[in-house]
Amino acid sequence: MKEKDNNLKKTSIFSNFLKSKKIPILIIFTLIIIFFISLFIIFIYPAMCVTQINDNFDSQNYDKVAKYNADINMLKNYLKDDEQQYLNLQYKIKMSCAIVLFENSQYQNSLNELLEIELQDDVVVQKIDDCKYELSKQYLDSHQYEEALKCLNEIADKNSEDYINLKKQIHYEYGKYYLSINDYNGGISNLEQAKDYKDANTLVNNAYIEQAEEFIDKGNLTEAKTIYDYLPTEVEYNGIKVSDRKNQLEKFSSLINVLGKKVATKTYCETRNVWKYDGRYDSWYIDTPSSNEYINTTLFLNDDGTATIKGTAYFYAYNSFSSLSEYCVPNLCTKSFKIENIMEIPSSYQLDEYTQLLYSNGKFSIKYKKKDDYSINFYNIYSTSISY
Repeated sequence: MKEKDNNLKKTSIFSNFLKSKKIPILIIFTLIIIFFISLFIIFIYPAMCVTQINDNFDSQNYDKVAKYNADINMLKNYLKDDEQQYLNLQYKIKMSCAIVLFENSQYQNSLNELLEIELQDDVVVQKIDDCKYELSKQYLDSHQYEEALKCLNEIADKNSEDYINLKKQIHYEYGKYYLSINDYNGGISNLEQAKDYKDANTLVNNAYIEQAEEFIDKGNLTEAKTIYDYLPTEVEYNGIKVSDRKNQLEKFSSLINVLGKKVATKTYCETRNVWKYDGRYDSWYIDTPSSNEYINTTLFLNDDGTATIKGTAYFYAYNSFSSLSEYCVPNLCTKSFKIENIMEIPSSYQLDEYTQLLYSNGKFSIKYKKKDDYSINFYNIYSTSISY
């Protein structure tokens, strides 16, 4: 019985010993596992990645290489002592990502990957051009012409046929857009850069004619003549023959050259108070032209081959003797006129009872004279003579 108790005691002591060692064993076991995992992560897995990347890239399995994009930093740390090998791997990973994205029409994301490649060689440059070329086409399809041109102009190879043709197409579509909103300058500017693409040249000539006709409608024949002088004689659009317009505008060229805004160059403005019985008088006058004194004329073509002049003349004149301030301070007068169905500017044209428009040697002038019976003993004469 005593021996049996001793055996039980020994068993209890051994069991307690094992229990006392349990925690340290688990720790050791855990540390061993961590060691092998770390060994795998730090050395074995990166080595496997390097092999897989190289093999798959050489086999053009770009989708498999692209999966390692998330491991870039890990590989960089693993290859910190071999920078060239890391740059080669980074090239293959980013290039693979770019290729996969490009094939899925994700051109902007593909471009972003290419720009991150540290070893920029001719292949990378070509791929970047391909992305920008496709992005330009996307912008063009969505009518974002400025963005399309900006992207296209960043392409390195500007001598390629694809670049030249796409640029013409963008300018062509952009030019048509401008014409659709009646912006002739924008339309012509872009279409001229499209050169012989489709009917760009014809559209340019048509736009010039439309622009010139707008100038004619507004009486700005100087601008209209400049445009028609530039256009080929044989061009015809919307029932208008350039040859006919050239002849018509040439017929009135002498008138066109003198029209527009002309500022006063010489003036004499007087108010004279006259004694009726012996003609004695005193007066007040100014003889210095003002920038407020000018004549502005426009010429309009008529269907019967004649022309019409419209204009407004501005000049100072005295016209009251009711007070000293009125006597000494002239008023700015405005006289509008319309001379219809003419072939040339008349030498004299009566604007109203007191005002006469004169024309000689390519210059306009105004003669203004008004008499005012101030009282039984006095009368006033207000007069202005002004040349533009």
